[in-house]
Amino acid sequence: MKVVETSAIAAQLAGMVLGIGTPAALFIYFRKKYRISWKPFLLGLLTFFLFVQVLEAAFHGYFLYANEWTKEWLKNPWMYMLYGGLAAGIFEETGRLVMMKFALKSRRDWKDGLSFGLGHGGFEALWILGVNGVVLLSLSFFINSGSFDSLTDGQLKEALRPLRDQLVNGSPWLFLLAGLERIGAVLVHIGLSLVVLYAVKSGQLKFYWFAVLLHAIFDFPAALYQSGVIADIWLVEIFVAGVAVLSVAWIIKAKPLFERAEA
Repeated sequence: MKVVETSAIAAQLAGMVLGIGTPAALFIYFRKKYRISWKPFLLGLLTFFLFVQVLEAAFHGYFLYANEWTKEWLKNPWMYMLYGGLAAGIFEETGRLVMMKFALKSRRDWKDGLSFGLGHGGFEALWILGVNGVVLLSLSFFINSGSFDSLTDGQLKEALRPLRDQLVNGSPWLFLLAGLERIGAVLVHIGLSLVVLYAVKSGQLKFYWFAVLLHAIFDFPAALYQSGVIADIWLVEIFVAGVAVLSVAWIIKAKPLFERAEA
């Protein structure tokens, strides 16, 4: 009987620690260096939960599952790419815009954008790696103990088969990669938060629409991978890493921009 290798379990744990621990470490570092506030951080967290896990999830529930016409239409990978990227961009960047405009009236400095982005991206990492990580580690334990088949019925077993195959046959690097990807995504969320915050601070709404477009483009490769157009996950990860590097450059450049806007 095939089992989940110890290296794969270790990689799962390492990926979870990297993906969840990095935002926490960055918050501690930025709080010490720039004295960032808890309020934008918590609002960023709330934004992800409300606009992604509640509103966007309900939107996807209708268009991807309940509506038969859109369900068939979105089986086209390119339509799915456009739909997924634009939906993510509109819901998340609108969430940032609403929260920053109405709940961050007294906190619109560069450091507040850092804090907001860390809350938003950090909670996404916690949700994706925390929930999924617990599921994968639990399945690994069931597989290795020989109780996987006895704990699942036929329908559930069939649904979990892709995860089982991934755990048993997948490269440990892929599990570690999930944590590294979250680090890149957190940096992108900080960058996008600063774009939207600048839109609010400067009163130039065009920067909000720019953030929506950038967010959509960032999600396009992942959507194409999910739909099978891109077969190599490393191409997606290289793209994520490249955008993360650009985000860091923007985060650094944005600081004097916010200082000039303040003046």
